[in-house]
Amino acid sequence: MKKIIPFLILLILPLVLIFISIYLKYSIGEYYLYRDPSYVYLFNSLNLSQLSGYGVGHIDHPGSSLQMAGAVVLKVCYLLQGRSGDIAQDVLHRPEFYLERINIVIVLLIAAALYILGYVIFKKTGNIFNALFLQITPLCSATIYFDLINFSPEIFLILTSLVLITVLFKYAAEAESSAPDNFKYSIIFGLICGFGLATKISFFPILVIPFILLKRIPNKLYFLLASFTAFILFVSPVISFDQILYFAAWIKSIVTHTGLYGQGSEEIVIASSFAGNIKKIFFNEPVFTIVYILMLVTIVIRFSPKHKNQLKENIYNDLLTGIFIAMNIQLIIVAKHFTFRYMTPALMFSVPAIYTVYRLTENMLPEYVRKKKTVLISVVFLIFIFFSAKYYQNTTSTLYYKQTESHKIEEYIDKNFEQSIVIGTNISSYKEAAYFQATRHSGTQREKYFAEIQKMFPGRYCFNIWSRNMELTDKNIFKTELIKAGKFIFYCKRENDVNDFSNFLKNELIIKEAKYERVYSNGRDETVYEFIIAEQ
Repeated sequence: MKKIIPFLILLILPLVLIFISIYLKYSIGEYYLYRDPSYVYLFNSLNLSQLSGYGVGHIDHPGSSLQMAGAVVLKVCYLLQGRSGDIAQDVLHRPEFYLERINIVIVLLIAAALYILGYVIFKKTGNIFNALFLQITPLCSATIYFDLINFSPEIFLILTSLVLITVLFKYAAEAESSAPDNFKYSIIFGLICGFGLATKISFFPILVIPFILLKRIPNKLYFLLASFTAFILFVSPVISFDQILYFAAWIKSIVTHTGLYGQGSEEIVIASSFAGNIKKIFFNEPVFTIVYILMLVTIVIRFSPKHKNQLKENIYNDLLTGIFIAMNIQLIIVAKHFTFRYMTPALMFSVPAIYTVYRLTENMLPEYVRKKKTVLISVVFLIFIFFSAKYYQNTTSTLYYKQTESHKIEEYIDKNFEQSIVIGTNISSYKEAAYFQATRHSGTQREKYFAEIQKMFPGRYCFNIWSRNMELTDKNIFKTELIKAGKFIFYCKRENDVNDFSNFLKNELIIKEAKYERVYSNGRDETVYEFIIAEQ
């Protein structure tokens, strides 16, 4: 029985992770409330699940591995629980049902990977505290919490990172006692990293870690070749050659432009924004900041004459170097094009970095500290849990409030304007906007899905605040419908949005006389306006 207890203990944090994802999903509400990019990936997975060569219309990440995984889950769930004779119709009518099933499957895979990580570390070190500490890896950041409840590339990067971390520490443990098979590991590392790149190209800084860790130049080259080959294998079933060329050109525009998604001015970086974004990252990710400082101090110590030779041959020296370089590359990328979720690969290595620092410096610690290393690991463990629990407590109530307020505005419109034309924006609490956005990125199936959406939501439209245009809607038909109705409802999150829409009516649809008044607002600063059109 005593032999089983450690393995039962290792189940605790995977179960905690599952609980966190369930409760966060309950707090945040439906996927359409935070639709980007869950619905887009759902619709593209739907394309693939029909096994008709439809391909995908969204390749920005590129997200191929996630789309294929989504397609498999959709197909299996449809075969087991489908209600319609056509999978496309069933998914379009029950998107939340299918998104929940996809999320459950991926979270369970992450929990399994987390357990395996703990199991491997325990078997290699014989220390349950080491294993438990590394199992905190996905629980140390608020950003990672949010990634657990979204059908986006980041949730797959969590899974990929856990698998890579497990193999990295297995390699390091073997290197301490014997010479590991570098060729075998170069291929394994390459397969994992190629999968990560096919999920999201921003995973590429992590390739630095196995590249530095592997011994001898030929093995490093095998690793790079395996990574590239795996990337091509994972994207080729989904993306055409022309799309690969488009993707390459898009990546180039991201590098050479200052804005998100390759927009903005044509320059590498804006210094003031870059510095401000670096500050935001360090201030909003306290665990990452602490880890970064500890790594920096350790690296400085490593170059001191007293410890230089002692640490030079330690395998954890190379591992720490790789993690530190990868984190800095990730910082540069995210500071240039700032969004917190882009930090996910680096954040996943925060806890492994702490563990690496500990393994690298444990012989340098005073004797009395080394005797208390179990207590030391436990204290650090509790500090990490405290940061996570504190954020978790503060966040869930805020998320639930936002969900409640979003439902209020939906209920108000359904109750008072059920028969009216309703126009929402692509960033408001508007279910139909999720459909419009996803359909726009559905490639060859755009017209088919849009025809079904029009049947499902007659009189519902979406105004894109970024392009200042209607989503997937013929302007002449739209104008005719508005004039025929005489009045309609528009709701949005910002005052500028209603001004932009009003200008769109005047300048694009040539509707000169359109007055509007505010009729309702919720706690999320979303406002409903009633427009009245004068006779044309």
